[in-house]
Amino acid sequence: MTQPLVVSLPHSLGKIEAIRRLKVGVTRVALDYNQFIAITEESWVDDRLVLQVVALTQHMRGQIDVGEDHIRIEILLPRLLAGIAKRLQPLLKQKGALMLTSKR
Repeated sequence: MTQPLVVSLPHSLGKIEAIRRLKVGVTRVALDYNQFIAITEESWVDDRLVLQVVALTQHMRGQIDVGEDHIRIEILLPRLLAGIAKRLQPLLKQKGALMLTSKR
């Protein structure tokens, strides 16, 4: 396993609203990108979402920790995808920020 990909996103929603939006957003991402990724496990433990994901036939696991004023995304990438980690980081920041600012 390689170094984890870590992204931290600030928000001003409070923990409860951030969790609500993440639940909606993760479901939306799974539906919108189902040709590329599959979420094979999704479980909440307190303020942490634990995920198992298959993308491009590669298995990954990760977690999203929700705080009052930020979320922290950590994904353990397999070696094959580690090379694209630098390109994934801005995408995670963009999509995560959109999820946290969306009114839906």
